[in-house]
Amino acid sequence: MSSNMSRKDYGNRSESCALMEIRDKGLYRDVLGYQTFEEYCRVKWDMKRTYAYYMIESAKVVENVHHGEQIPMTESQTRPLARLDPEKQKEAWQMAVETAPDGKVTADHRGGLASLGSIKP
Repeated sequence: MSSNMSRKDYGNRSESCALMEIRDKGLYRDVLGYQTFEEYCRVKWDMKRTYAYYMIESAKVVENVHHGEQIPMTESQTRPLARLDPEKQKEAWQMAVETAPDGKVTADHRGGLASLGSIKP
């Protein structure tokens, strides 16, 4: 991960994937010298563990739905999808894109993402 990652950069897919690798491989402990993943996130990035896990789940969702015309660009766009199984994630994201104004899901577009509630995990 870049050494100058700021709070606004957490939506970056490569940063999210790096967090997942650091957690999954225990690099926070074995290479970076932190006792826990939570400590690593807090000290290194001023990020709570919960948010780090949101970012990791975001990377998984983006990887799953990336074959469409538009991919989720922020962690907040992926959060409603993370609770769904992978096939439902694809279906829900496609629905969000299809119902978004001009096919672009934005923070202002709530219709497509709000409709995710009707899709059962």
